[in-house]
Amino acid sequence: MKTIAKKSWRSGNSTKRIFLAIQIFLVTMAFSVNGFAQDITQRISNTESLFTQMQFAKIDTSYTHKWNEDSSRWELYNREIKLFKEKNLLVGILNERWNDQEQDWENYDRSVKSYNDKSKVLESLNQQWSSKSDQWVNLQLKTYTYDKLGNKSEILYHEWQQAVGQWYSTVRYLIDYNVNGEEKEVLIRVYSPSTDTWSNDSRYSFIYDDGYGKPDKALVESWNAFEESWENRGMYTMNYDFRGNKTKESRATWNASMQQWINGIRYLMDYNKKLMVSEIEQRWDYRSNQWNNAIKSRFSYDEKGDMKEMVEERWNRDSSKWITHNIFLFSDIKELEDQTKKPEKIE
Repeated sequence: MKTIAKKSWRSGNSTKRIFLAIQIFLVTMAFSVNGFAQDITQRISNTESLFTQMQFAKIDTSYTHKWNEDSSRWELYNREIKLFKEKNLLVGILNERWNDQEQDWENYDRSVKSYNDKSKVLESLNQQWSSKSDQWVNLQLKTYTYDKLGNKSEILYHEWQQAVGQWYSTVRYLIDYNVNGEEKEVLIRVYSPSTDTWSNDSRYSFIYDDGYGKPDKALVESWNAFEESWENRGMYTMNYDFRGNKTKESRATWNASMQQWINGIRYLMDYNKKLMVSEIEQRWDYRSNQWNNAIKSRFSYDEKGDMKEMVEERWNRDSSKWITHNIFLFSDIKELEDQTKKPEKIE
């Protein structure tokens, strides 16, 4: 869960250390991207100079505190640093986890984005910190392509192969739109290095009952290479309130032998205007032929609409009650005024 509360950039040794980590990250990334095995037309450019010049329009720092039931205290958990350029474009995120024993922050993961002249994302790189090798490890790179209308037409995924030190293209999402400019189909293709070819993998077809708005259903199909045809795999069914908020999403899988859809999982969402206040995950029980509660997340917000608290709960079948699993407090303050103040129950 991303923190939303904001804090201005601070000076000091910790700040210098964080900035140096980000700076090294961008330089490393710029050289790594040049080693693609496949042809990648869009590449991150000038990122090293972007960060070394420290010309950020805004830098926000936010903290996550986790409630420790044993000690009855809020404990530091995560620090997220967001870096923005002009037009409020998010170009970098650095996440750190608090080490209570060392009383210091430890790297966790980070990401960087680049944009075109129309402020649309071109590349997005994700890395994770390896404490074993004491360095950042590449995870995934996504490159984006847009059509003449500015719609996202392709997302190309690349995975880093550490052994050879190169990026390899793996999956591509090809997106098609209807006459109303809404997503009509997403075709997913996978790359085969042995044959140097792209093959169909799955397809999402979106259904609009009213012909416009948000999709009411999404049909998921898998490609049968032997038959050279599409086969049913899954069905998503969505419901919305009058504000366009998704209030229910049900997922079913296709049973070929029974020739029917079988319920699997569904999500129930509740809102206060546009702000989600709860989400319940339920799973289908084949024996009782009903939905059973599984996981619930509750959210509360401050007067600005920024998330201030999240409670994770698990359903206990024996007591038929929700049991608190985790509580997170989101804040722009590192040290809470009262760390022993028990969190209020979110209704």
